[in-house]
Amino acid sequence: MKRSYSKLLYNQRNKDETIMSVNKRPFGDCLISRRIRTQSSELVFRCITYNMDRLTNLVILLMFSTKPILSFF
Repeated sequence: MKRSYSKLLYNQRNKDETIMSVNKRPFGDCLISRRIRTQSSELVFRCITYNMDRLTNLVILLMFSTKPILSFF
């Protein structure tokens, strides 16, 4: 088991758990759907909503920022 252990992938675990935690706060931690197919689609829509929320916040930040846009990159 130790030989097949990938330290590179394990180091990404913190990012995954942080995203899941941030995603659960506004949307809740339980699914409403009962069937596997509808649970999968519910999770997909939650991920899409999360990404749209992040994109919206970024656009609003860039629109109302007093710094030049090039300084963000």
